[in-house]
Amino acid sequence: MNVMGGEKSNNDYIDKHDRREYINNRLEFDLERAISFLKTENPKELYNLLKLNKKDLMAIKNPLYRSFFISKKKGGKRKIEAPFLNLRIVQWKLLEFLNSTYNKVYNDDLINSFGFIPSKRQFSGFINTKHIVKNASLHVNKELVINVDIRDFFNSINESMLIELFESPPFSFNVELIDFLLQIILIDGHLPIGAPTSPILSNMVMRGIDEKLSKIKNYIYSRYADDITFSTNHYNKHEGSQFIFEIKTILSQFGFDLNDKKTKIMGRSERQLVTGLVVNEKVNVRREYIRNIRSSLHNINKNTTLKECLSIKGKIDFIGYVRGLNDSIYRKLKNELHENMVQIHPKKRFFVSINYLKKIID
Repeated sequence: MNVMGGEKSNNDYIDKHDRREYINNRLEFDLERAISFLKTENPKELYNLLKLNKKDLMAIKNPLYRSFFISKKKGGKRKIEAPFLNLRIVQWKLLEFLNSTYNKVYNDDLINSFGFIPSKRQFSGFINTKHIVKNASLHVNKELVINVDIRDFFNSINESMLIELFESPPFSFNVELIDFLLQIILIDGHLPIGAPTSPILSNMVMRGIDEKLSKIKNYIYSRYADDITFSTNHYNKHEGSQFIFEIKTILSQFGFDLNDKKTKIMGRSERQLVTGLVVNEKVNVRREYIRNIRSSLHNINKNTTLKECLSIKGKIDFIGYVRGLNDSIYRKLKNELHENMVQIHPKKRFFVSINYLKKIID
């Protein structure tokens, strides 16, 4: 067909068909991989399943990590324990099978668990960011929203929790195989922040807690990583402290503690936030988020790098995702960024054509 003449081509249909076929193949592949992993009976079988070599085995027997600290958004430091390359490669190989097992065995829609969910459309390691919005949407237009945070989340997930996980269905692994797995995934008896396997394993460990907390009467429950949210329209202010105590009791039964400093009880008359998004009337970004983007756009000059512009673009894209692509604020910010990029990044300077910049923006 003559696309230039305005007739519609079959490319859209072909692309959709190819994507659908890819997703179907991906789901079948997940099932095969999950079954093969769950059938593993000893370390040798896992060694072969992961296609490990002697170098990988040495990394498992002598696990090396690099420890460093990063700043938290609201102050303080977070310790990161990142595996050295050889061990990280082994963990990535294991992650492929953990993600496939998670996708086929667990149904998070029933318990409203949204953080660290592997996308069924991508290969392992990709996290579906749309769940931030989906998590917040459950708590829109409520009389009361309560946020609580688990203290030292990854450090609290210890060896005994993971042994219990792997001893139980759907794994039902023996002691020898569990010990081999623990050598791959643990450091000093806990899940390390920085290991690619830690996020999905934390979701598996939290499964029992999710199920129990989701059954609390008159409250909607959701969890995004270590951030737990409850909301309700049936709230008696005299029951607030008792409710928090009930949550603490349940978490302590599973070996977790609340970070009291991060507990927030938000009524309808104040700004209610869930995973950083406002939920009083609809899911929305905070006003200061938009103000900061406007400030960044205002400060763009000839010394602003392409990388910095693309960082601003990512923030604007998030507004479009939350508020909708037809939202006037989103479109205005997008157009302003586009105009600035075209002006300050000519083709010769960064070897990027204007058409390419348009493609990035769109």
